Amino acid sequence: KKSDPVKTGKFGIGFCSVYNITDTPFIVSGNQIQLLDPIEKTDTVKGLKSDPGAFWLLSEAPDDLLSLFHGFQGFQTSMEEFQGTIMRFPLRTEKSLIR
Repeated sequence: KKSDPVKTGKFGIGFCSVYNITDTPFIVSGNQIQLLDPIEKTDTVKGLKSDPGAFWLLSEAPDDLLSLFHGFQGFQTSMEEFQGTIMRFPLRTEKSLIR
């Protein structure tokens, strides 16, 4: 990685380290929202069932999902595109199945 200027990270863990604190990271960027749920546990949003890498266009995402971000860094539930990136890491309240 050191010799390749387009590579990021140094020790090989990178984004996977978020699974030390959460089972379901969310990412809002551009016109999409993504839920990463490798153990398909999603109970963060009532009635939402995801697959391991579910994503929605902001214009089509469930209102309950969008409301998690409303008001943060100027995000509005009616937006079709967000200028920036928001990452949400709901803290785990019980032991994880992710190792």
